[in-house]
Amino acid sequence: MELIDRKYPYPVLMPRELGDDYSVGEFEIDVLPVKNVEGVKLSFKVLLSCDSIRTLVDSKKAMIICHIECPQSAYRKTEEITSKEQTVVIPSGLLSGNVIVSPFIVTAVDVLGYTSPGFNSDYQNLSFDFDCGAVIAVGTQKRFFVEPSQKDLEYKPDIFSVIPYDDENGEVHVDTTGNKICIKLPRNVFSIYSVLLKSGANNEILWSAIVLPAIMTALYQMHDKAEKDELGELESTTWFQTISSKIRQLYSIEQIDDFLKEMDVVRVAQQLLSAPIPTALQKLTGLKRERQDED
Repeated sequence: MELIDRKYPYPVLMPRELGDDYSVGEFEIDVLPVKNVEGVKLSFKVLLSCDSIRTLVDSKKAMIICHIECPQSAYRKTEEITSKEQTVVIPSGLLSGNVIVSPFIVTAVDVLGYTSPGFNSDYQNLSFDFDCGAVIAVGTQKRFFVEPSQKDLEYKPDIFSVIPYDDENGEVHVDTTGNKICIKLPRNVFSIYSVLLKSGANNEILWSAIVLPAIMTALYQMHDKAEKDELGELESTTWFQTISSKIRQLYSIEQIDDFLKEMDVVRVAQQLLSAPIPTALQKLTGLKRERQDED
């Protein structure tokens, strides 16, 4: 969720690239994430060089806060920062994947007649009344990646959903718009798939015939979006996070965007599934020999 890019009907202290309501003054919060056995330790360091807003904070009429959000785990919480340097520990499992930290200063009470010598020329000599909870300063949004636990890193077929649908042409469809990659099989094909799945001995055949094309579809989408710098909401889906984590593990990389732009989709798809095609062909050859022997 983007909390920074908003317009306000009154002057707000923010980074110069976002606004120029103040000609003097700065507000930023540096965030240093460190993962340990307890969870993720976030170390905050506050820079506030606007005297009028500092006066509000020191008098408890305003508070410095950070909104912490993790799309993959659905974690959302606002932490109050009460000192220049402060540490917050987020317990294990609550942050996994991309994390967004949005710094703000908001009023803690109604504030009447606020003015600042740091205002730009448009607001000089003007005063403003703020309701409790009004945003009066915005810092640069920080983004970082928290490596999932080893359990989360395991590539799992449960990011796929296989369902039947009515189709006379026998076509297979792949839908990546949800949290799972949905594979739609014609009903007669789905019946065969179900029988093979229950046997438990045909995983490589099923993955080669059904899952491999589906994951290639997903990877091509990741590749195309990365090339256009439009990953956006795609990053919050479960299947994207799971595949990304496995890619990071396989190729020992931290930043995945550049990898997605240059990746060989066919090769990566096979490696994600531990190269199922050779094993599938061997099994099919074995089944053929068994039938010939029976004849």
